[in-house]
Amino acid sequence: MTGEVSRTYFSFRMARDQNLLDAIRLAGGASKVGEALGISREAVQQWKRCPAERVIQLERLIERQITRHKLRPDLYPADTEDFPPFGFALLRAAQADTA
Repeated sequence: MTGEVSRTYFSFRMARDQNLLDAIRLAGGASKVGEALGISREAVQQWKRCPAERVIQLERLIERQITRHKLRPDLYPADTEDFPPFGFALLRAAQADTA
């Protein structure tokens, strides 16, 4: 039974985005991230990738040591590094509404 639990835990840990793990570490851990964002440590620990609504907050918290593009390249392509916060995500949403 112990072997099954550890394998499950290991595969869960491996499924988390490495840039997210690095960002959390740079911020001082899940407790510090949670405190800064007004959420619980447990909520942060459940993230497999950075939630869209937290990307800019986390990027600012770690002083852009890891950029929004590295945290969520699906929302912030490389050519949008200097785009205003949520700007590209809002633009994409608007484009999707008109399509």
